[in-house]
Amino acid sequence: MNTNCCIKIDMLALSLTLGIMSAMVIGFIGLMHLWFGLWSNTALLISEWYLGFGTMYSGIFIGMLYAFVDGVLGGFFIAWLYN
Repeated sequence: MNTNCCIKIDMLALSLTLGIMSAMVIGFIGLMHLWFGLWSNTALLISEWYLGFGTMYSGIFIGMLYAFVDGVLGGFFIAWLYN
């Protein structure tokens, strides 16, 4: 009899993956707004979610930290619910 009936998600892998991807997306949006002036409404919306996010390099870094933590917690919660 096979006792491994279900696939389990690695909580750490999913958490880190979502954290890194979230930080990369926020960094990309922030840099596109800083360098080319693109997505100003999106950057404004992100600054409402993540306090400290701005259109300078330090603000983008702060937003990336918030997004990483948010992604890690979200990934952990999703994996916990799935498992």
